[in-house]
Amino acid sequence: MFQVDVFTSDKFRGNTADVCILDSWIEDGKLQQIAVKNNLSETAFPVKNKNRFQLRWFTPEAKIDLCGYATLASAYIVFEYIDRSLKKVELDTKSHKLISNKTDSLLSMNFPSRPAKTVNYPGILHRSINIKPKKVLKSRDYLLIYDNEKKIKKIKLDFKLLKKVNTLGEIVTSESSQYKKYDFKLSFFAPSLGIEKDPMTGSSHTTLIPCWAKKLNKNRMIAYQYSK
Repeated sequence: MFQVDVFTSDKFRGNTADVCILDSWIEDGKLQQIAVKNNLSETAFPVKNKNRFQLRWFTPEAKIDLCGYATLASAYIVFEYIDRSLKKVELDTKSHKLISNKTDSLLSMNFPSRPAKTVNYPGILHRSINIKPKKVLKSRDYLLIYDNEKKIKKIKLDFKLLKKVNTLGEIVTSESSQYKKYDFKLSFFAPSLGIEKDPMTGSSHTTLIPCWAKKLNKNRMIAYQYSK
C-alpha cells in the first residue's frame, strides 16, 4: 500500500490517496474496511489484468463511480513501482475506461464529460447553505454557480442537513478574479461520503470543465480549489 499526494509538486500538499495493490479482488466489505481504516478521502484498489488494470475507489463510507486524483495516484504507482518502461496506463472501471499518459515528469489523464443541466433550487439545499447561488445545475453532483469568489470563501454549511440531499456531492464555483493565473475557483463538499470538504476533487471537473468552457469560450483552463 502506498500513500500519494496528488495535484502538487510540494510535500504535504495536494490531496492524499492510498493506493492498495491487489493480486485479485476481495469482497467489498473488506475493501470498505480498509478504506475506513485508512480514513482518507479515497482509497484506490488496482488489480492487474494482463496489460491493463482494473480499478475501484472507496471513501470511508462508500464506494464511488469515479475519482480523478486517486486514479492519477494509482497510475503514478504503476509508472514508478510496477513497470517503469510504461508511458501509458489503461484503467478499467465499472463506469469508464480511463487512460493516464506519462510525459517526462508529468502525468495526464482523460476524463469523461458530464455536463450539468439547470434544475430548480431544492429546499433542503437552500436550508443547508448560507449564501444563495446565482444558478443551480446538476449532473452527478449539484453545481452551484456564484457571481464572485468572495461568496465561495464565506460559504457555511449544515453538514447534517446536507447529508440528506439526494446527490453524491456539491460543487460551489465562480469565475476567478485572478484572470492571468486562474480561470475559475471552487470548493467541493460530499458529507454523504464522509467527506465534509474535499482538498482537491478531480471528478468534479467532469462537470466544471463543460460548464466553464462554454461560459469562458476556452478549451484549456486552470482551476483553483479552496481548502486548507
